[in-house]
Amino acid sequence: MTGNLMPDCKKQANRRPDGRFKKGVSGNPAGRPKGTRNSATLLREALQMNAEAIAERVVAAAMDGDMTAARLVIERLQPAIRARAETVEFELPEDGSLAEKADALLNACANGQIAPDVAASLIAALGNQARLIEMAELEQRLEALESEQGSA
Repeated sequence: MTGNLMPDCKKQANRRPDGRFKKGVSGNPAGRPKGTRNSATLLREALQMNAEAIAERVVAAAMDGDMTAARLVIERLQPAIRARAETVEFELPEDGSLAEKADALLNACANGQIAPDVAASLIAALGNQARLIEMAELEQRLEALESEQGSA
């Protein structure tokens, strides 16, 4: 089948040949009508007005053996337990560079002293520390240049 399959309604000056709107042209130039409320907001308000009755029904269903309702109640009463890394202790070179400290972390991970996710977190922290040091050094250099310019 040959020919243009685009409906006539798409053959408008504001549209491209593929039927999509041209850049900078809106499909609704008037915009959203003033005072129109978001459907999610309307739903939230309706639920809030009936929250107590809904909660009572869900708890009653859970008490009657509805496992989905029971899971819902438990999830709301007791939030999910988030993973927490254990505290680790090992030696990092105090006078070493950040690269040497990262190498020590990798070695500790390879030797089984710390878990890989803990090593990754600590290396990321070293990266953040490197950026902070770099920013502090740039600030000092900028202040030095500004004081030189001010005295010249």
